[in-house]
Amino acid sequence: MHIHMVAIGSTGDVRPYVLLGKELRRRGHEVTIVAFANFAAMAEEAGLGFYPLAGDVMDFMERIMKPGVVGAKFLRQVEQSLRDVAPVLLHDLMEAFRGADAMICTFFGSTYYSVAEKYGIPVVQTQYFPMDPNRQMPISSAPAWKLGPAWNLATYRLGYLLIHLLEHRYLTAWREENHVTVPRIHGGPDYTLGGHTIPVIYAISPLVLPRPAQWGRNIHMSGFWVDEEAKPFVPPRELADFLAAGEKPVYIGFGSMVSGNMRKTFDVVSIEPSTISVTFDKIVSKEFEITPQLENVKIASGYMSGDPIVTPSTVTVTGPLDMVSSITKVCAKVAPEQELSSTYEFTTSDLVLYNNNAVISNDNQQLTFDKSSFAIQIPVYVRQTLPLNVNIINAPENFDIDYFRSQLVFSVDELTIAAPNDKIKDLPELNIGTINMREVDVGSVFEFKAENFLPEDYENLTQIDTVTVTCPSEGISKKAIAIMGKDIQFVNKPAQFEFEPVASGMTLFVVGDSDQIAAISKEDLTAQIDLIDFDMQEGDHKMSVDFLISSYDRVWLNGDEGVATPKIYVTAKLISEE
Repeated sequence: MHIHMVAIGSTGDVRPYVLLGKELRRRGHEVTIVAFANFAAMAEEAGLGFYPLAGDVMDFMERIMKPGVVGAKFLRQVEQSLRDVAPVLLHDLMEAFRGADAMICTFFGSTYYSVAEKYGIPVVQTQYFPMDPNRQMPISSAPAWKLGPAWNLATYRLGYLLIHLLEHRYLTAWREENHVTVPRIHGGPDYTLGGHTIPVIYAISPLVLPRPAQWGRNIHMSGFWVDEEAKPFVPPRELADFLAAGEKPVYIGFGSMVSGNMRKTFDVVSIEPSTISVTFDKIVSKEFEITPQLENVKIASGYMSGDPIVTPSTVTVTGPLDMVSSITKVCAKVAPEQELSSTYEFTTSDLVLYNNNAVISNDNQQLTFDKSSFAIQIPVYVRQTLPLNVNIINAPENFDIDYFRSQLVFSVDELTIAAPNDKIKDLPELNIGTINMREVDVGSVFEFKAENFLPEDYENLTQIDTVTVTCPSEGISKKAIAIMGKDIQFVNKPAQFEFEPVASGMTLFVVGDSDQIAAISKEDLTAQIDLIDFDMQEGDHKMSVDFLISSYDRVWLNGDEGVATPKIYVTAKLISEE
């Protein structure tokens, strides 16, 4: 894959891409760095391709970055600068990304996304400092006022509104000319392109910046990018002596701080505070199950709750060993107090950590979580005591099913269950299964397991696992009736064939009311074979025999292993045309 990586900025913007590019090249990709010509040697030394952007990095940075300029003044300064360079920049980017398979970029997202959309190539966004809304800190260009989480979030909304307005000033005409969708103006980063979500990678260690809970799932923290092939650093003797003289110091750099002239150094006038306290601890990760806090939830009368379902059910907590080891439980807080009469679902990002019964404070955000959102469902069921019933199949035509049902004896007449309101509130009875009349004999017993007839979301409050249904012996009799082969009738018979049963006859068993069984005879039964689906082939065929019972409504057929109709072999012969 040919990957182009664009970084408009200084060494601090380009150098990380050189390191990332070396790793991508090691994995078999072709990599081209797109940056100001000042960095050509850096890319070429790393064995990477290079495409120069017009202009000089020093001139560009002096225009964009001026000490003490923040907020709206900073954005006006950027807007004035980009107004001049935007046409040239867009032209260079169109040329730089011609033939690329993918784009990796920093900052100026909509500008890069415009070119990517024009060429139809995917994009990965990278960041070196927080540019996504969070409660921990304000957007980088905002005044450093410590006004709390609400202010921090508001700075991103305002900042992105201004950024998008700025982009519209120099992007709209170009996008319309190139038939690219004009981006929306809204208070946040727009990570959508071609119907897909753009992944974002922060080259920051979570040990330095704990992952904010507000960041979406498309945002990833990879840790700092380092040069694995870099030659070991040999410090000057003065530095080595200083490091060896006492405890290891903490280094604090100044990043992209600039003076009035980028080509000049700056002087440190003062540092406030002059000292800081640093605690060193081992960073570990541990997975915990999420326990919903249900103290605020009450179940209405006549209802009951099932086990809460948390999705995802676990969270991995990362932080100092002492803090992580002290955690005994992780809870998800439920919404304000309420009474439930139906299943309740909500989403929360509010986790509470406990050390036994004591809450563990994470105000300094030393602990981070691998997931930021949890869906919790509290099933709420209606209690119902329902009579039991069964389905009846393969009963003869005109059979008195009510009579048969009255003969059945259930081991229990009813069950108390709980189920979702919409499934059970209008249910008159509970069907526990099916009885096949062909399987019913005198004194037959049928077993029905609750696990089979109760749906998965039903609770069996009676705790009865098996229900038996018995056909009594008293008042019920059985009789064998011989049916001769010549008694079998053929219906829908093809005219060119004649049919004859292979067997001379069969024995049929009838069961039912003793009085009707005593009176029934062969003449009350009609045996027939329907040839509507006959395949018009000579030879022996296994065919189903249907029996019709006339005059008796409390008698049924029994046998043939529960098959609805017995089967016999019939010989089919083609009638000679002579």
